[in-house]
Amino acid sequence: MAAINSLMRYLVDAGYLLGNPLGLIRQRRRKMSAEASGALRAVVSTDEVDKIERFLDQQMWDAVTSAIEAMPRDAERGRDEYERARFLAATLYMLAPRAGELETHRMNSFREERGLWWWHVVGKGGKKAKVPVADDMLQALIRYRKYLGLSAVPRRDDTTPILVSVKDGSPITARRLNQILKKIFSAAADLLPPDAEHKKEKLRAASAHWGRHTGITAKLDSGIDERFVQKDARHTDARTTQRYIHEEEERWHDEAQKQRLPWVGQK
Repeated sequence: MAAINSLMRYLVDAGYLLGNPLGLIRQRRRKMSAEASGALRAVVSTDEVDKIERFLDQQMWDAVTSAIEAMPRDAERGRDEYERARFLAATLYMLAPRAGELETHRMNSFREERGLWWWHVVGKGGKKAKVPVADDMLQALIRYRKYLGLSAVPRRDDTTPILVSVKDGSPITARRLNQILKKIFSAAADLLPPDAEHKKEKLRAASAHWGRHTGITAKLDSGIDERFVQKDARHTDARTTQRYIHEEEERWHDEAQKQRLPWVGQK
């Protein structure tokens, strides 16, 4: 069931399905008896850990940005793909969007209000929200728009897709977005050192939704208040945001390094 659930989540992230049908099964399981719920909690916990770990750490993210910087730019198409990839990576890291949101939203979803920039987004279930646009994200937006020959910042009537196809200027679909990222992640995996084989495997398995998880994790790691990260991620339940916090586990793991394995003849 865990494997099928992971597959369904991937199909949702890639835009093949509108929703995960296993969600109905999870709802039914919540109504099970107290005796059975003990075993269920173990399954759910395992699933939650899986979700938490689908993000790129600093070394992996550095490899991704290095792979983007290594993209060929000697021809116009190469420059188009490079600038789009650069903006895509910035958007995933700074705004933590879902793949489908990048497909459906337009440039006029970025709006200035009283001197502050926000990304207005309609997410899962038609829920409306806004996410603050930090200065680095605003500069990435300005750079990409200038490259496309647009004004520095969008007006309310600007219906240009957030991510533009290099072929015809149409919106990038969630499926195509995953294909683009798969190529970048694969190139990034090749840049990691030999002793990071497990990270290479994670990068090659990563999808667009890993970008969202990476962005949320990066916000927490940067010290942004958990309450605001919950708003940025548009999590209804604060416990969902808490799944991304790794600080305590990292300290725990550091403490474990104090224990050494004594061995006769060991130098």
